[in-house]
Amino acid sequence: MFLSIWCLYAISGKVEYVKTGLTLILSKNSRAATIGSLLLFAVSVVLLCLSYGLVAGIFSALVLWMTLASSIVLLAPAQRIKWFHIVIFLMATGTLEVLYF
Repeated sequence: MFLSIWCLYAISGKVEYVKTGLTLILSKNSRAATIGSLLLFAVSVVLLCLSYGLVAGIFSALVLWMTLASSIVLLAPAQRIKWFHIVIFLMATGTLEVLYF
């Protein structure tokens, strides 16, 4: 799900930042990034629906999508934040989510 949101963020025309690496490749191939994003999102929603049931799976997919999207919008423009920081942040929030429930 994280990759699907990152693909959509990379092809956004309203975001002003220096595009390098994977973000540069995705921004040049916007059609492929959009299709890949939709496929990754659909796979994650199906997996969540199979794990938690239809309603809970859809609800958890939407909550996860909104959380990850807001995290990317907040953290990605700051050039000081590296992939390592984002991975640690996601692992910490995932651990808290698992321990909480």
